Amino acid sequence: MNIINVFDEFVVRIQCEDSTLYHNKELSQSINMVFQSPYVINRDRKNNTDSHRGGGLTTVGQPYSITDLPGINNLIKWIDVQLLQYKNQLGIAKDRNTVYYKKSWANQLKRGGYGLCHKHLTQPDVVAIFYVDAPENSSNLIFVKNGKDYEELKNINEEDIYTIQPIEGELILHSPNLWHAVGIHNSDLPRNVFVFDIDYV
Repeated sequence: MNIINVFDEFVVRIQCEDSTLYHNKELSQSINMVFQSPYVINRDRKNNTDSHRGGGLTTVGQPYSITDLPGINNLIKWIDVQLLQYKNQLGIAKDRNTVYYKKSWANQLKRGGYGLCHKHLTQPDVVAIFYVDAPENSSNLIFVKNGKDYEELKNINEEDIYTIQPIEGELILHSPNLWHAVGIHNSDLPRNVFVFDIDYV
């Protein structure tokens, strides 16, 4: 576990040591099925306000939660433990000890894909990102000081960015107050992540 202060907000990095929680046959089959669904494959992005650009797929807007996917239950239990264990380090003052997943989705970046600067609209207590696959030359997670919605990284001053290179099996927890973006994915292998907007209730 590693706690980082980024632009006066805390970011927690936690490595999952049990790869069977996120690399198991049932979960792989269910997430592949979701990514191949007509909604995802045929999604019209022209009028969408999501931050994803370039190659890849997202389940944002699906009518069900990623937390309900077959094969993900043990991973969710592990994430629950981390969220409760590091609640104080994240600056959560609530005296509540139940985790509620108010929104969740999966993103797959392919070569050339990236993400514009954004915050999460649901204003959760915590944003959690779990890196199922993060191959060499995968996208960085980039935090932005005083960002703007849907701003391109090339237009942001270097001193206003903080870059993290995530690794496979890593859970990153951060404040919803942090503007963030995703660097360009430069691998022929996909980068797969689960993203959660979480409240303590």
